[in-house]
Amino acid sequence: MAESSWSSTARAALEARVHERFPNEGGLVAALLLAERDGVDREVSDGFRKTGTSHLLAISGFHVGVIAGWIVLILRLMRFSRRRAIAGAALVTWLYAALLGFPGSAVRAATIFALLAAGRLLDRPVRALGAWGSALLLVGLFRPTEVLRVGTQLSFLGSLGLILWARPWSDGLTRTARKVLERFGIVAVPSLVKVICQALAASAAAQWATIPLAAWSFQQVALMGLPVTLLATPLVALALPGALLTLVADAIHLPGTVVLAGGVEAALFLLRSLIGGAAGPGPVLHLTPQTVVSAFLFGVATRWLSRGRPALRRRGLVPIVVVSAALIASPMASAWRRGATELHFLDIGQGDAVAIHTRGGGWIVIDTGPPPGTRLVQNLLKLGVARIDLLVLSHPDIDHIGGAAELMQAIPVVAVLDPLSVRGGAYREITAIAGQRGIDWRGGKAGDAFTVDEVKFSVLSPGATQMGHSVNDRSLVLLAEIEGYRALFTGDISVEVEEELKSQLVDIDLLKVAHHGSRTSTGASFLDRVRPETAVVQVGRWNRFGHPDQRVISRLRYSGAQVLRTDRDGQVTLTVRSGRLVSVVRALAGD
Repeated sequence: MAESSWSSTARAALEARVHERFPNEGGLVAALLLAERDGVDREVSDGFRKTGTSHLLAISGFHVGVIAGWIVLILRLMRFSRRRAIAGAALVTWLYAALLGFPGSAVRAATIFALLAAGRLLDRPVRALGAWGSALLLVGLFRPTEVLRVGTQLSFLGSLGLILWARPWSDGLTRTARKVLERFGIVAVPSLVKVICQALAASAAAQWATIPLAAWSFQQVALMGLPVTLLATPLVALALPGALLTLVADAIHLPGTVVLAGGVEAALFLLRSLIGGAAGPGPVLHLTPQTVVSAFLFGVATRWLSRGRPALRRRGLVPIVVVSAALIASPMASAWRRGATELHFLDIGQGDAVAIHTRGGGWIVIDTGPPPGTRLVQNLLKLGVARIDLLVLSHPDIDHIGGAAELMQAIPVVAVLDPLSVRGGAYREITAIAGQRGIDWRGGKAGDAFTVDEVKFSVLSPGATQMGHSVNDRSLVLLAEIEGYRALFTGDISVEVEEELKSQLVDIDLLKVAHHGSRTSTGASFLDRVRPETAVVQVGRWNRFGHPDQRVISRLRYSGAQVLRTDRDGQVTLTVRSGRLVSVVRALAGD
């Protein structure tokens, strides 16, 4: 089910038509209809993410279902029989999926609708769970990598929640509404109340099913997701078919397209206003994977105790005790870690990204790796980062600042430090975001010093002698001292700059190896001078540059350093307590 050239060409032509017909809201229309989100303003996209309503911008079963429902309605108005109308809608959903390039969510929705339509045509009952399983099997067979995408998994889980819980929850809400209305002397439940109950139940069921995976994948749950979704869904349900009708009417030169287009843009304006208003104060619950697992185990154990036989209930005390111990031990472990400083060398591919967690609870991030910043943000959220006190951008190479824009959108940043002598096109978006969010931007040069909690930083470079050098050689070089433990962060400087700086250094404890272990850095005489106990190389697996150079690794080992590499060890975490390195944890290799 690979995307064909005709679908790509057709989608490009349709996208151009969308922007022509909807000049004010073309970006949102293209996102809703064609999954083309490049035209959506970053601020708007960020608002959808913050409010937990990003699924409204992603092509999902909801979008396909809305289109199918309107096709059935239109064909019925054209006096087609119910069977033919459903069959026609099933055909249109598959054509729509083909136009999109067969994304997993669209294939799932089209498959389920087609199976239900086939059952209606053949007068045979089709179980919704069976149709859901068939769709999952189809996507897994023809596009197995699609099943591994978090977006596809969330889409399937959301539809599973609808199948399992939407109807019983809707019935329960309707019964509750009936009882409330009877107290006021109203015997019959108005149709509007039933519709509201069904919408509440459907939204709640879909979101409830996706919360565990969303929490595990993104380490946060937007608490405004359900109420905002309930208000936004009718606007999308109106705008989506309205946009389609506008484009069809425009293609066959029917009158009234301007009015239709205006109505669509009005609905989308209200949608943007709603999302923008809810994004500011919208609370977000930050979670860790351990919290998600603990909650899941606790739920399973509780279910077991409530439904099992007495003997099983007694045995069930064991998992309850284990889970309770885990829940109690987790904050105790966090409290113990607060007495130490942690340096996390993140595994984000071919690029640098280091997160330092101070004893006082502050966070310093040095470089942000390559774009996109999704992987970086997820890693930081897993660590529990809710605010970054200082973001250091050593120099403007894309493998050091590529994730900065997305990072600043996702996590509040107080201040940014960079070598102001270096500027490039990649900085435009970053500086624009910093200006919008009131982030303090500082320049760093040799001789500067500052402190974040117990971590004292000294800027060793760039100075006057490095101004004529290359961009790499004008990297910010930082010496961090943690109660006597000395860590050197070198950016991408070359051997020449190392030679200029080595007179300022002697016997460091930790070296962040320059330029991912390139042969142009980490010279023998420099190592003889600094003699690091630990050296960390941040490098991507199977990178095209051949980093790290084996001669550099040999020099590091000859100097007596313990060499750690993110391509082989995964994320590397060093814990420093009272000026001593007390533990080294490698994500792939263990302690």
